[in-house]
Order: sequence, then structure tokens, then C-alpha cells
Amino acid sequence: MLKRYEISGVLGELEEGINALRNANRFMPENHLMKAGCLNGLGVSLQSRFECLGDIADLHEAIIAHQQAVRLTPECDPAEPGHLSNLGISFLNRFKRLGDTADLEEAITAQQQVVRLTPEGHPNKPMYLNNLGVSFQNRFKRLGNVTDVDEAITTTQQAIHCTPEGHPDNTLYLNNLEVSFQGRFERLGNIADLHEAIMAHQQAVRLTPECHPAMPGRLNSLGISFESRFERLGDIADLDLVIIAKQHAVRLTPEGHPDKPMYLNNLGVSFQNRFEHLGDVADVDEAITATQQAVRCTPEDHPDRPRHLNNLGISFQSRFERLGDMDDLGEAIKAHQQAISLTPKGHPAKPMFLNDLGNSFQSWFERLGDIVDLNEAITAKQQAVSLSPDGHPDKPAYFNSLGVSLRHRFERPGDIADVDEAIKAQHQATHLIPDGHPAKPAHFNNLGNSFQSRFERLGDIADLDKAIMAQQQAIRLTPEGHRDKAGRCNNLGASFYARFRSQPDDATLVQAIKLYSQSANSSSGPPSVRFTAARMWATLCFSVHSNETLDAYSVLVDLIPRVVWIGRTVEQRYKEISSIGYAVTDAAAAAIHFGKFDLALEWLEQGRSIVWGQILQLRTPLDELRQLYPSEADELEKISGALDASGVTYSLSDGASQALEMVAQAHRRRAEEYDHILARIRSFPGFSEFLRPQKSAYLCGAAISGPVVIINAPETRCDALILLPHSSQVSHVPLPTLHISGVQEMQRQLAVLTRGANIIQRHYDPHGEGMELSDILGKLWWYIVQPILDYLKVG
Repeated sequence: MLKRYEISGVLGELEEGINALRNANRFMPENHLMKAGCLNGLGVSLQSRFECLGDIADLHEAIIAHQQAVRLTPECDPAEPGHLSNLGISFLNRFKRLGDTADLEEAITAQQQVVRLTPEGHPNKPMYLNNLGVSFQNRFKRLGNVTDVDEAITTTQQAIHCTPEGHPDNTLYLNNLEVSFQGRFERLGNIADLHEAIMAHQQAVRLTPECHPAMPGRLNSLGISFESRFERLGDIADLDLVIIAKQHAVRLTPEGHPDKPMYLNNLGVSFQNRFEHLGDVADVDEAITATQQAVRCTPEDHPDRPRHLNNLGISFQSRFERLGDMDDLGEAIKAHQQAISLTPKGHPAKPMFLNDLGNSFQSWFERLGDIVDLNEAITAKQQAVSLSPDGHPDKPAYFNSLGVSLRHRFERPGDIADVDEAIKAQHQATHLIPDGHPAKPAHFNNLGNSFQSRFERLGDIADLDKAIMAQQQAIRLTPEGHRDKAGRCNNLGASFYARFRSQPDDATLVQAIKLYSQSANSSSGPPSVRFTAARMWATLCFSVHSNETLDAYSVLVDLIPRVVWIGRTVEQRYKEISSIGYAVTDAAAAAIHFGKFDLALEWLEQGRSIVWGQILQLRTPLDELRQLYPSEADELEKISGALDASGVTYSLSDGASQALEMVAQAHRRRAEEYDHILARIRSFPGFSEFLRPQKSAYLCGAAISGPVVIINAPETRCDALILLPHSSQVSHVPLPTLHISGVQEMQRQLAVLTRGANIIQRHYDPHGEGMELSDILGKLWWYIVQPILDYLKVG
């Protein structure tokens, strides 16, 4: 009946076979010569029905039948290896379904015995070796012992060596070998393992027909290989290959197939990965859709369901961080909580799920400011640390994450004990994480931030020195071109500046200025970080009348178009605009101070065109480019988003000493690609000044019918710049009696007066202070108009 079912695929044939074998076994005496074979056949048939319908009861019954078959089979019977092999397969499948490591141990024990009992040259020996390799591979995934993956590779290589070329099972063995090489690469980071994995897998896929039932699994594994190559070498094209392979795997897998949820989950993870690197919201939408489908298709009691739920939570969290929708954050917390509730005590993934839940609660706190949410985050992360065994590769990450949350609670402000605990946890993180690990610089950076926070509260200069030491270590360990180097230079610059304010010393100030300059000029750093650093660089230079001041402000102004549009939502752009406006007026004031009136005009126009253009029209600098050169606009937007959003999240199991350098090199290549695209766009007719300020000679042409006056009123000084007809010179009139607070007050009072229909009517401020319109006009005349008229000699 089983053979007929395998040929026809009709479930009824299998049902009839199972019933017939059950009846035969029921009436067949224990010592019957065919009893063991009949029990083995029943187990195989039940195993097949489990694979078709997913009913765990069939798998339980199959194992009982196989155990009885093995018990009744005499030693040295030629059927013994086959019966043991089937028992091992059933134990392995139950482990995959329920996650009990005792089943995995039983599978390995049975399969090792099978290999020992099977002589060299036997046609089934390669299959038995392969099955043993698969079980070692599963134990490695569960427990993380590198010896297991070494055994998996060795036994699978033996299976391939024993299999004739062209044998149909060769593709299966090659695929399993690839999976083991991939797993060892992910654990140890040896690039040679990745090369071996890709070679084996490509060969397996080439040898597999499109309609073969194993094709989806091999395509899924191929996608995983491309993903690893991208993370190591940084070629964005590999991300697209990942998605294509995994989408194909999902399409080829029929509904109801037990592997479909896994393929959907893996596809969702890859979309999430591409979103993290390229910043396209469509990718995180696809990640959520695929992972939701994976969750819906996964039975409630399936051991993979918690992981699928946790991945769904991560994607919702990512979309929240990008778009700011609180509903997404709520869904993230809900998914993480479900994942934790379904994960049994002692499961190795539980600490990771708790840490991810803690990150979501922390995001909720950062958005709404409710300390209860931060307490929830800390509780979850403390559990993650306590449940993670000593020596676990992810434990340093959990310590670091806990330290960040404790520092946030301390800065509330809170109990000094919180920052002490934060420092203690982050010390543990830096101590436990191995040298060469890509996350080590981030842990040192966070430790430095906690020392700096404690200094700001208690004023102990020793804490600031410790902050500087930790942040210096973070920078030393971060390769040039890495996207996080700019932020770490910025943090160290802030610590040196804090030290200068506490104990003024020229050398310390020079160090702060140097670090802010390094951060601002980092082509691979996020634009918002570089902009913040450029502003501090310029401010400090101006405070000591340094010749670098205008260089710093020039970098700041050049960054404006990237800060307000690359990868930003409207809400995020508006959040940046107010700070940008103030920075531009400060830049213009510095240019005026140094007598560079034309430069001040150019910078004010750059700020005005970007800021006001977006406020009034919600446009980006790409709109005009896209009308004429849509492909270049899309290309620039894509690489810009990649620069702004890119970043690789490492688990501590990566352990790759070269991974950090590889990521930095990949990021540098993207920065170079951005420069090349921008240069190409500027070669197009009419786009030579794309994303550059308009030159003053062009701006002076605005004064065709009369003088044009531009008022600049930052905190430090007020000035007027005047453009005259038929002149290419920018004139300057200081307004020493005017202050920004006076301008703001007149603006407020004028708004009150014009709120009604009759603007001449007297209106009073709600606080009892008011002005007549004539008062306001008089002040405007006295502070602004009269000095300008005096300059023009017409009043």
C-alpha cells in the first residue's frame, strides 16, 4: 500500500496500508518471522502520514512501532540497519517538531549504530552517513557545540565520497554538506567555509529538477548562502539574489506542506535584512506579511512558532522605528510576549526573546516617557542575562543591552544605583566578548557613555577619564569607513569637551575640535550624526576665532540636503528642520563676522531653499531630477538610503575577527558609489549645482527692480545683507540694537494683532502685555528700516 501511495499520492492508499499493517501486527505473534518487518512498515507508513498531515500522534505511534521492530530484529540480521535507521529518522522528526533534545540524542545513537553495522561498499551506507550528518547538524544548531558541526561535515563528505557520480541522492548530500559548512561559517567566521558552502549548494541546485520536492529546500539554503556572502563582502546585488531564491522556494512549496512556514519565515527575515541595509519601507512591509503568514501556518504546539513570532516582533519594531506608528510597536510587544509565553523553561532561545521584548518596551518608553515601560524593559533584560548560561556567546550582548536601559532610567533622572549597575553590566559585556568580535567597539562605546552620564550627575572627573578611555578603545577597534565610527568620534568629542568645561585646557579643547571634525568629515557616517558633529565643530572653532570655522560651517551646509530627505519620513524631516534653520543662521553670522558676505548669502539661500521648500511643498531635492532623469534619481535614492540605514546586526556566535573590517569596506564602497552617482548627475545639463548652494553672483540677480534685504537674526548678533540692482556685490549693515528675542516678541505680538478681521484694533496679550500695531511698526522702523535707509542714503 505504501508503494502504491508513493506512486499515486492518494492519501486513501496510505490509510488503507496503515489499517492493514495495524491489523496484521495485532494478530501476528511476537516470534513470527515477519513481525519485525511488519512493524517497520507500519512505522514508515505512519511517518509518511505525519509528513503529509502533520499529526504528531502519527509520529508517536511510528516511534513505538520502530522501537518494537528493532527489539525483535536479531543481531547481524541484514534488516537491522534499516530498522535502526528508520527509528533514528522518526526520533529526529519528533525533535524537529517538539524540540526535545532527548529525541535528538536517541536519533544520533541509532544512526551511529547503523553506520557501524553497515559494511563499506554497501549501497545504503552513503544514505546512513548522510542521515547521521543531518542529526549532528541539528544538535549543533540547538546546542552550539562546534564538534557537532565538524562531525556533520565529515560524515556528509564521506557520504558524497561513497556515492557514484550522477546518483540522484548526490544532490541531497551536497545540500546537507552546504548547510553544515554554512553553520560552521556563521559560528567561526572562516571565509573558506562560506566558499565551500556556496560551491556545494550551487552544484546541488544545478543537479535538482525544478519539480523535485527537495527543490524548495535547496533554494532556501541557496538564499541563506547569498545572505552570508552579502554580510561578509557587502555586495548589495547579493541581497536581491537572496530574495529571489527564497521567494522561489515559497512559490514551489504547496499549501499545507510542513516546511512552508519555515520558508515564509526565512523570506521575511531576508526582507527585514534588506530593509536594515537599504531602508526601503516596502521591504519591511514584505517582511511583516511573510512572517505573519508563517505564524498563521505554524501549529500552536510547533517548536518553531515562538521564533516566527519573535521575528514578526522584530519587523514590527523596525517599522515603528522608521515610521513612528505606535500601533506597530504595540504589535511588536504582543508578538514578543507570545513568543516568550510559548517557549518552555530552559529553551536556549528564551533569553534572546526576552531581550528583544525589552528593546520594544524601551522604545515605548522613549516615545511616551512612561517609566513603567522602562521598568518592564529592564526586567525583561535582567531575565535574559540570568537565563543565559555563562559562556554563551550572546551573553555579552544581553549585558550590554541591560546596561543601556539602566543608563536610560538613571538619566530620567533616577537612582544613582542604576548607572552603577549599567557600568557593571557593560564592564561584563566588554570583558566577556572575544577580541575581534564586531560588536566589541559598540560595547566599549556604551560603557563610555555610561561613565559620562555618571560624571554629569556627580562631577567626578575620574568618571570622565574612564569614559574617554572606553570611547578611545571603541574608536581604535572601529575600522575606517565603518558607519558607526562617526558617531563614536562624536561621543568622544563630547567627553573631551565636557572635560574642557570642567578643567579648561587648550589641548583638551583641541582634541574635542579634532574629533568633531573627524566625525563631520566622515563620508560613511549617517548624515544626522555628521551634521551634529559639524555644528559642534563650528561652534567650538568660532568660540576661539579659529580659521577652521568657515570650513566647519561649509561642511554643515553641504550636509543639509542629505539630513532632511535621505530615508526620512515627513515627520522626521520636520523634526530636523528647526535645528537646521538655527544652524544656518549661525553659519551666516560666522561668515559675516569674517567678512564673507557673499558666502553668508549663499548659505542663507541654501537653508531657505531646503527648509522652506519642504515646509511649503513637501518636496525633496530629488523631485526635479526625477522628472528628467528618473533612473538616476532612483539610483541615488537607493544608495543614499543604504548609507543612511545600513548596519549589520551580529549575534555573538558570529565570532568573525574580520567581519568588522569587511562591513567597513562595504560601507566605504557605498560611499564611493554615492559620490560617483552625484558626480554623474552634476554632469547633466542644468544640474551642475545639484545639492549645492547657489552662488552669490546668481543670487544678486534677484535685485532687478530694487534693493533686496535679507535679515539674519541668530542668538549672537543681527545683520542685514543688501543686494543692489546692477551690482554683484553683497553689502552688509549691522543691526546692533536688534536682538532675536525682540524680533520674536514683535512676531508674536503681530500674530495676536492680525488674528482678528480688524488688524488696527488694539489687542492684548493673554498675559496682560500688548502692543499697538503702530508700536510694532515703530520698532521695526527704528531697529531695522532706519539703519538700512541710512546705509542706502535715501532716508
